[in-house]
Amino acid sequence: MANTLIELKCGHKLLVNLPDDIKIKAAIIQNYKNQLCPKCRRQKEQALQEAKKLRMDSIAKLCPPLVHQDKKIIKHAEKIRHDKLSGLDDMFDKLSRVHGFSSIQEEHTFNHYRNRTIARFCKQDDVLWWLNHQTSPIESMIDELKEKTFVIEGQVFHENDK
Repeated sequence: MANTLIELKCGHKLLVNLPDDIKIKAAIIQNYKNQLCPKCRRQKEQALQEAKKLRMDSIAKLCPPLVHQDKKIIKHAEKIRHDKLSGLDDMFDKLSRVHGFSSIQEEHTFNHYRNRTIARFCKQDDVLWWLNHQTSPIESMIDELKEKTFVIEGQVFHENDK
C-alpha cells in the first residue's frame, strides 16, 4: 500500500492509500478523478437544494388553492400535489443535468415542455383528483394530462384528452 496524491474533478487534491496492484490502483485513481471532494460535493448539493426550493416556490405560485369543505382533506391533497410536483420537478431537473443540451433552441424547447407539463399539473384543482392519483406514477399522470393536437388545413387545434 502506498499513499498517493490524487487530483479530483474539482481540482482539489486528496491523499489516498492505494493497493500495490496496478490495475486496481488505476481503477481507483480513475474513480477519484471523476469525483468532487467532500467540501465541493456539499456545496454542489446545497446549490441544488437552493435551486430546487426556488423552483418549487415558483411552481406553488402557479397552482390555485384546492377547495373542499373538509380542511383535513385539503391538507392531505395539497401534500399529495406538492409531492407529485416535486417528483415531476426532480424528473425534469435530472433530465436536464444528465443529458445536457446541444443548443440554446433545444434548451428553450425543453423548458417550454417542462413549464407546460407543470402548468397542466397545477390546473388540477380538484381535491378528489389528487386523492385518486396518490399512488399513481408521475409518468402515467403526465400521459393522462396530455393534450391531443390536430392540424387541419394548416391550423393547429388542441383538445384535452378528457
